[in-house]
Amino acid sequence: MKAGTVQTWSPTLVVQVGVFALLIVMCRTCDLTVPQSTVQGYVGHSSLLRCSYSNCNDVVLSWYNSSNSETPILQKINDTVTKCRGGISLEGQADLRISSVTLSDEDTYTCQIKYSNITKSKEISLNVDVAIAPSITSLNINRSPVIENDSITLTCTATGVPTPSYGWKVNGSTIGHQGRYLHFPSISRTDSGTYRCLASNIQGNAARDKSVDVYYLPGSPWPTCELTTSTTKGYIQEGDDVEITCRESGGNPSPGLQWFNDSSSLTVVYYGLAEFGWTLTSHDNGIKYRCDGNHPAESPTRHCYTDILDVKYSPMLPICDDSGQSPYSEGDTVQITCQSMDGNPLANLRWFNSSESNPMKETTPPYLGHAVNQYSWTVSRADNRLSFDCQATNLVRTTPLTCTTSEFQVNFASNQADLEGYTAPLTTGDNLNLMCTSGSSNPESEIMWYRDDDVIGDSSSETIGEEVTEDGEFYGYVTTQNLTVDVQAKHNGVRYHCGTRNQMLSLNGRTSANSTFVIMEVYFPPNQPEDCATSVTGWLDYVVEGESLDLGCISCSANPAADVVWYRDGVLLTPDEVEFTDGIYNGQRTMGHLEKEISFSDHGAEYSCEASSPGRFPNHIYQSQKLTLNVHYTPRIINDYDTNSTRINAGDSVILWCNISSNPRANITWLDQNGKIITNLTANRLIHERWHDSQMMNSLRIRDVNSDVTGFYTCQVNNSVGGAEFTVYIEVIVESNTIALIISLSVTLFAILLVVVILVFCKKRRGKQKNIGKCVA
Repeated sequence: MKAGTVQTWSPTLVVQVGVFALLIVMCRTCDLTVPQSTVQGYVGHSSLLRCSYSNCNDVVLSWYNSSNSETPILQKINDTVTKCRGGISLEGQADLRISSVTLSDEDTYTCQIKYSNITKSKEISLNVDVAIAPSITSLNINRSPVIENDSITLTCTATGVPTPSYGWKVNGSTIGHQGRYLHFPSISRTDSGTYRCLASNIQGNAARDKSVDVYYLPGSPWPTCELTTSTTKGYIQEGDDVEITCRESGGNPSPGLQWFNDSSSLTVVYYGLAEFGWTLTSHDNGIKYRCDGNHPAESPTRHCYTDILDVKYSPMLPICDDSGQSPYSEGDTVQITCQSMDGNPLANLRWFNSSESNPMKETTPPYLGHAVNQYSWTVSRADNRLSFDCQATNLVRTTPLTCTTSEFQVNFASNQADLEGYTAPLTTGDNLNLMCTSGSSNPESEIMWYRDDDVIGDSSSETIGEEVTEDGEFYGYVTTQNLTVDVQAKHNGVRYHCGTRNQMLSLNGRTSANSTFVIMEVYFPPNQPEDCATSVTGWLDYVVEGESLDLGCISCSANPAADVVWYRDGVLLTPDEVEFTDGIYNGQRTMGHLEKEISFSDHGAEYSCEASSPGRFPNHIYQSQKLTLNVHYTPRIINDYDTNSTRINAGDSVILWCNISSNPRANITWLDQNGKIITNLTANRLIHERWHDSQMMNSLRIRDVNSDVTGFYTCQVNNSVGGAEFTVYIEVIVESNTIALIISLSVTLFAILLVVVILVFCKKRRGKQKNIGKCVA
């Protein structure tokens, strides 16, 4: 298009543009917006419920609450606002403000617009609380103490409704920091001051202060130690006055300073400067004193030290030692030692014999770190009762300090022991006195008594007397002691000897001197040991006739051996053989044998024996228990009548005797005339027996005999050894009239029995056949 020309619009184009514009207007949407669906309100304060709309024309705005959803509490039509309650107003386009909220205003509110027959609405909930002014409950710091370069945070905690906001000041000046935390990544000493936390809300304000003191160390080096003294001798010694000083410079707070001697404190804790003065003692020698510096900004303790003190002082009284071996034994190597365990410098030591003026040996320190002077030699009896002196001196001790050994005691052993008192054999009941005498010894010897090499003391048969001591050569002692023996059988063959023992020398391995041996011979009767008795052997419970019996009579131990004799029923018998065996207490036992062929007549015989020593102990006779022989033998019939037959009248009673002697007891069996065993209490037969010791009286009684009894009757006797029998013949005599009477009675009884049988038979037939005629008896 050229300049100056005028463009013209066609009608069609204009119409098209208008239609297009109308379509754009018709397609636009009206928007209703509520930025907060819930609003918090507080009693007595205004609350704003925000609402807005866009792309709307000719809008009717209405506010409702849920308690009155039909009638709006506020309405705007064409810029005209209508309110249906007080305390509310419309702000901006569509915001609802409640000027002084009460608890009853807590409700759900609806913002509504109407346009072109279209209605849109949004709800807003109003929550109402009572507002509470702020209160700061705590203002804390994360570390205490606060040390320079630490990361430090101050934390402020406050309560209130609504939640308070925070602000900070330091030393009265506002800090451009908001929030409850105030953080220092690396705090410095210039940050020290008073910090104030401010808390605010709609109801009021609150504040709380916190003092922050930043700790920092003194300037290095610290601490420093110094020792001063006023002496001019070129050295310090016990009794001099000294002072030690400990210092530091700067620091917040001032560090604590304290002096120590090893682990023991010398002073209390001072701050900035610690001084301590005292008078030196020997205990200060070799010690360096330590000052400890403690600062809360540093966990380890810092130290400084004085130089090691070299304090000169006098040695203590020396110690004389003879190695703890006194008294000594002759021939020992003795070492005496003088020691000075103290003194600076260590002492010079010199040994002197107490009877001489020249030193035996002199030493100068050091010796293994302390002053020692040792002197050795071999002691003899000539050293008994001597003592030795040791003198000690040093730089500050010129007057000698002296110690003296104890008086030497030299022990020497007895070299002999003499035993006397036994001369001839003894008899039980005698008393023997033995005396033991030692040689000279120092200290006195102890007498030891031995029986068969075993040490003995007082017993029921041995009594040891008191030791008696007398002066001996070489300032020693001679000891004498008696042993009294109540002689008993057990002492026969016993060896006695004595020995001397010096307890001190025995500990050094010295052997005792021993006397010669005394071997005792003691005579005693055959009665040992005490519970022994003369006894018989070779006998069991019984012996069978015909066997040989060998009995032995054994005596108890005796010295000399005992004599043994036998008795049968009080009659003296001489043993067939005698032998001897060893007995207790070195004695002998005697056995006398008696051999015999056993017969029936030996049963019940009484045997015994006795042992004695008639030569030395005529009144000591020891008898055995009496032995009654129990001889088992074959039974013997000992009836005292002469004939083996007997006659008896019929109807009488007869007694047959079978008297026997038997050991062990026999069983008796009776056989009748037919050889059958007779049973007691059957067929008028009665068997009776009675034992007395080994004899039995046995009888068979037959009552009311008849001719059938006639015959031989046998008594059989048996035991474990054998048997015997005895036979007797019985003849029964029957008279003639008696026989006739018996026949008559027998016929009469037979006739009666026949009649009874016929009557019984006829009666049975009548019962079976009624048509049979009568039966006549």
